[in-house]
Amino acid sequence: MGLQIRSRDELLASLRGRTFTIPDVQPLLKEWPQYINLELNRLRGDVDKKLQSLFPEGERLNRTRAADAGLFGASWWPYAPYEALKIATYLSIWLFVWDDELDSAEFSSLVSDYARAAAFRAETLDFARKCLMLDGKEGVLSPPSNAIIESFQPIGEAISKSCTPGTENFKATEDVRSRRHVRSNQYFLRRIEVLR
Repeated sequence: MGLQIRSRDELLASLRGRTFTIPDVQPLLKEWPQYINLELNRLRGDVDKKLQSLFPEGERLNRTRAADAGLFGASWWPYAPYEALKIATYLSIWLFVWDDELDSAEFSSLVSDYARAAAFRAETLDFARKCLMLDGKEGVLSPPSNAIIESFQPIGEAISKSCTPGTENFKATEDVRSRRHVRSNQYFLRRIEVLR
């Protein structure tokens, strides 16, 4: 049986004085894109407008800007056409700021108010379902009570438009749905009330 480490301090003590060789990982990543989308500056401008629509001037806006979501998106999707790049980057932003709204005591009071946090989650699910047209109905959306929730609208609409019946994306989605492992995902989504 090997060394059993029970704490961070024990781990550090066991490593102290040792020499480590970190292998060159570049060969493992040779198939990964190594470029940045040429639309980086345009994307940064759109990202900044998006962030300004979410937060007033101040620490939260400054910290979110400092994360450079434009560079993140342009690095992850170096070959994406601009509109797809923008929507994918907006989705990334939305996921991070939505999560922060629920678990950042520094920027949100929802952390300490379970009832309001539950209402925020429920409103998000309802609005996302409508944006994605999961109920099959098109219509005018009532704006939600929170700008972060509302910022999902262009994302949901873009996903919904790209996955309509007859499109290649929809066909691919249908093919995936027919696979067995999706059943477990559907069960999970029902459990967290995304699918009904």
